[in-house]
Amino acid sequence: MLKRTLVMLALVLVGSASLAQYPVTDVFMVMLPEISDDAMSEAVMIAADDIMTIAANDHYDNQPSFTADGSGLLFVSEDEIESTNIYRYDMASGDITQLTDTVASEFSPRMTPDGQHISAVQIEPDGTTQRLWRYELTGENPTPVPEDVYRVGYYHYPNADTVVMIVVADSDDGLPLSLVATDLTTGETETIVPDVGVGVQKLPNYNAVSFVYRLEDGTSTIGIYDTDDGGHAAVADTLEGVDAHTWLPNGPLIAAQDNIIYRWDADAYDWTPFLDFSDTNITGINRLAANPDGTALAFVVSR
Repeated sequence: MLKRTLVMLALVLVGSASLAQYPVTDVFMVMLPEISDDAMSEAVMIAADDIMTIAANDHYDNQPSFTADGSGLLFVSEDEIESTNIYRYDMASGDITQLTDTVASEFSPRMTPDGQHISAVQIEPDGTTQRLWRYELTGENPTPVPEDVYRVGYYHYPNADTVVMIVVADSDDGLPLSLVATDLTTGETETIVPDVGVGVQKLPNYNAVSFVYRLEDGTSTIGIYDTDDGGHAAVADTLEGVDAHTWLPNGPLIAAQDNIIYRWDADAYDWTPFLDFSDTNITGINRLAANPDGTALAFVVSR
């Protein structure tokens, strides 16, 4: 049931499809333009030739994240037995290397803060356990960290000693989702917010993560959890129906809807168009990931 639940959570980001299979999604990348503060309100039109294909197959390619040095892009791809494995795209050569080949399914690969490992959520072979695992950079010698959190959906590291996770409820639909934090030095886990949306992102230059609050009136806002003081507060509205968001290294919060990537304007307290894909056949943009120096943006598209 947990594998079914994780597919359901993925569908929140990429659109409707049968729960009997993963949705068909593709991973692309564009180079980010240099934009001055004077041009913050002007969207950059993206041409078809600007878009680089990372993984576009008739199955599930998703969840990109850049390596710490920016030399590679990690993502997962579904195989012929409907299992997902971790792959690495080399930014210099364009070569793709498969890092894991397991009977389990891996999701949301990313570098650990020490830069020496890759972590991923793994649906384990029993089909019911869903933990965070750590791998060597080659994808070998996996170890669960932490061992005793069994229903992980998404996660990120606000600092080297903490992992913040979205935990799936023990219910038929996996809801509500909870935001929890584990101290990796002590193994202690605590619940931060009991009802949240899909996804969690690291804030650049802060020991903090962003997440999505679910409000009683049915709306959502993006909040920040600061591990330095333990506080959490709302900072931005979500785009309608959109949980997925990320931060560019120089600070701006971005999110996508249909064929436009928006940037949050804190002064106007509103979203402003940033990258416009109207001149391409790209639509259904959802998950986003920027490289460490803010020159490239990977994104996922639902077919």
